[in-house]
Amino acid sequence: MCWEMLSKTKYEALTMIFAIIILILGTDNLFARDSVWVWYGDLSASPISAELGDTLYVDVYIQTAEAAYVGDMHLALGANTDYIEAMISDSVGQVYYPLTLWQSASFLRSEGSPPNPSGWISQSFMGFAALSPMEDTPWLHSETASLVMTMACITNSDQSLSGQTIEAFGAGTSAIQGTTNIGDTLGNEGYEPVEYYSQISFADNSGYLSGVVIDTSGEYLSGIMVADADLLDSDTTDINGEYLLQLPEGVYSIYFDGVGFKDTVISGIAIDEGLTTELDVVMQIDSTEYNNQLPATIEITGNYPNPFNGRTIIEFNLQKAMAVDVEIFDILGRRVKNIGSFSAETGINQVIWQPQSISSGIYFCRIRSGSNNEAKAMLYIK
Repeated sequence: MCWEMLSKTKYEALTMIFAIIILILGTDNLFARDSVWVWYGDLSASPISAELGDTLYVDVYIQTAEAAYVGDMHLALGANTDYIEAMISDSVGQVYYPLTLWQSASFLRSEGSPPNPSGWISQSFMGFAALSPMEDTPWLHSETASLVMTMACITNSDQSLSGQTIEAFGAGTSAIQGTTNIGDTLGNEGYEPVEYYSQISFADNSGYLSGVVIDTSGEYLSGIMVADADLLDSDTTDINGEYLLQLPEGVYSIYFDGVGFKDTVISGIAIDEGLTTELDVVMQIDSTEYNNQLPATIEITGNYPNPFNGRTIIEFNLQKAMAVDVEIFDILGRRVKNIGSFSAETGINQVIWQPQSISSGIYFCRIRSGSNNEAKAMLYIK
């Protein structure tokens, strides 16, 4: 009984202090309105690669402005039924920190048409942080784009979609909750969401060009850009110097370009539908360009925890601010996750990796910027 009275007294005291702060500062100063940015699929809004009739996982990234602390949210992802057969996030979708600590943080059932526009369906996420005491549940506040959930859908199996890149996603609508809404737990007017949607690029029956790029000493070269003359496809070599292009049947000229190396063009490469052509290339150093490179060392200082189970934080240090690519590879050199491309600051930076549907084992984080790259081993234990 005494404990209940003490808890009630503490709550009333905190409430009174909070009310006094609002009276002194005003709500405009305490809760400045601003935007919250939402990305579906990819931060660069580039097409999502998909297979016909397959389960497609769509990452959702959120970034808040400096003053934005989001404590309740309703996000609706709409899908065109010409390309998406079903939304299944309510059964296989993933939610990540801090939303995992929110109350009722889950995907709603898929909404058909109506209430969506004719030919559209949607999947919604809804959740809110605890209002009192506020310290019990962290609000969503991230001034860099952060992965907060993964939505899921099943693509159509219509073969006529093969090789097409289409606008499959848009704003969704929920019969229960209406349109997308982002707010806070104190009943204030919601933040204005700025939403970006990615296209879907369906795989086709083209042929493939694969190979390895090395320098004259036989060292594997990562970060070499590979593209056909018509820019139908391009790739960047990985830590083993490997690349892969997917091209319609025909004859092509292939360009190899890397900082500090002479540009290389190989013509007359035949691509046959359904087959893979191999092309290994030796790059020669361009002494002038190589010597004029500005050093910009990338140092991966480690990841913690390591070994890890659910998630790990990867920390890296930069000598100068630069755009970086962060990718995860398995022990055979196969890329299992593209964490993303973003602008990193001078000094210590951090990214989070939360594996999905992979086996226990050793994995490598590779961080790259131009010809500068660093890789670090990590141990994942389910």
